[in-house]
Amino acid sequence: MRGLAGLIPFNGGAASKIGADGTVFPLGRSILATARLGLGFIPEDRKSEGLFQTLSIEQNMALGMLRTASMSSVAMIDKDRILSLMQKMQVRARNSQQLVSQLSGGNQQKVMFGRLLSAGVDILLVEEPTRGVDVGAKAEIYRLLRDFADDGGAILMTSSELTEHIGLCDRILVVREGSIVAELPGREATEESIMTYALMGDQATVERA
Repeated sequence: MRGLAGLIPFNGGAASKIGADGTVFPLGRSILATARLGLGFIPEDRKSEGLFQTLSIEQNMALGMLRTASMSSVAMIDKDRILSLMQKMQVRARNSQQLVSQLSGGNQQKVMFGRLLSAGVDILLVEEPTRGVDVGAKAEIYRLLRDFADDGGAILMTSSELTEHIGLCDRILVVREGSIVAELPGREATEESIMTYALMGDQATVERA
């Protein structure tokens, strides 16, 4: 996931994004190059990696609009767009000037998503999309992800919660010891089938047959 985002180098192999006209764009070169290709990364740890705790909701979300700008660029914060995103995502706060450190875990997570939505990304790379949030916020974040996909976006996510994969993903890849050992349609996958492949790898196919 972090290799695709350009945060760490690949140990081997390569990954690319194919544009609408068939142009192939290599991924993983740098975080800036990845951003310019329309990919957004949401880290597992929102407090230390995802958000600027001493900045406001508005300032955190505005960073998405500036993520591909050069240092010499002058950009104005689109306050109306930020307020619209806050309403769409149901961010519960006094106003857009409230510090993100004062928000609940679920609302902080929404601000992270909002920053990338304000940037206009078309691919989301998401680590643990609902870690540390309550049940109500989980449902709202699931809705945000599904709406993003329904609008034509693509999402690649990792999660330690098996039920999260089953309830949210269209396609599930099971990785064991660094290799993909199974590909399961989300609607057909069960906790049992995922765990069987995770524990047994390719041998699970033989056992299930």
